[in-house]
Amino acid sequence: RRFAETFGGKAVIITHSGLSGWIADQDPSMFLRSSPAAAPPHQPTLAGTGPCRASCEMHCQLDPAPSLPGDLVLPWTVAFSWTPRSALFKQRDILAFYSGTENSCSRKALREVYETSFRQELLSWTGFVGHSSGPSKGAGRRARRRSSPTSTLVFPPTVRLMQEEWSELAYRSRVCICPDGDSPNTGRLIEVITHGCVPLIISDRLLPPFHEYIDWTRLAFFMRESEIPNLPKILERLATPEGEAEIYRRQQLLEQAAHLFNYDRDGVTMLITFALLDRKQRLKAQLQTEGQD
Repeated sequence: RRFAETFGGKAVIITHSGLSGWIADQDPSMFLRSSPAAAPPHQPTLAGTGPCRASCEMHCQLDPAPSLPGDLVLPWTVAFSWTPRSALFKQRDILAFYSGTENSCSRKALREVYETSFRQELLSWTGFVGHSSGPSKGAGRRARRRSSPTSTLVFPPTVRLMQEEWSELAYRSRVCICPDGDSPNTGRLIEVITHGCVPLIISDRLLPPFHEYIDWTRLAFFMRESEIPNLPKILERLATPEGEAEIYRRQQLLEQAAHLFNYDRDGVTMLITFALLDRKQRLKAQLQTEGQD
């Protein structure tokens, strides 16, 4: 933060952080909400001034912002890559899925919304018996009965999934919920994309990877943290034929994104090179303008 304050727009920081006020400046129409009425102007919650923050308050502090408009946010490296199963859509029998640690207040709020209904969903899956405070012992494989495409599975942090179980459920889900964690830009965002699961990003602070060159509204849904209590109603709309069409349109673009974010391919290197050249030209033009003034 001190470096950014000192050098401002005359340095490009390459980072995984993705924490900035960028998302607060986006048009309200970009965000899913419970009511179609016009959304009021949004003011993000800052650390120390509201209940929604990561386990480390510095991860929510936007003044000064750790990521400036000219900085380059990279995707996290992940253990998954695109597979033929990732491309499937009609076979996905879960509407929305989330599992993760409770390391931010957004995740806590998500758990509180779904903790009552989770056990009911769990019992509707023949043979599915989660284990508190330990791995779920075959959760994904034990779900023998195909669930309805309206099912939402939000696992509490006390039910931990093994990596292969999480992967199985991501392959079966149409939408994967991605709230802030220790930082807004999480590895989970890239992991769900590689599984062909459309991200539902819940954040007031995210600066997405390569945001200047990738139209994230075509790949993902966005939602304000203040709408978390209304998430069941929002997901009901995504379960309609119109909502399914919106999910499908995004899902068809995820393969391109997954290859672009794969560090074993050329996409990340190409985007970094292009972005740095672009910033070089902009900085050169800025310095020339300042010299003329």
